[in-house]
Amino acid sequence: MSPSLDEAIAQLVAAGVEAIRIVPVFLGMGGHVREDLPRLVAAANPPVKVTIDPPIGEQPRVIEAIAAAIAKPAVRSSP
Repeated sequence: MSPSLDEAIAQLVAAGVEAIRIVPVFLGMGGHVREDLPRLVAAANPPVKVTIDPPIGEQPRVIEAIAAAIAKPAVRSSP
């Protein structure tokens, strides 16, 4: 996928960004978020502070939205 994480960080730094917040669009904390993402951020050697939030699927408002969607009666499709 383009740009790569290190390319995206470099572009943001070149644009004058002083801090970067990464919000992984995953439902849970799997290997990519736990292991790969921190390794990729470290390899990019960013000159600014980079924080990695919990995956979007583990954030309370998203969990509440998913629970509300599940609680709604199912809509049946016609055959």
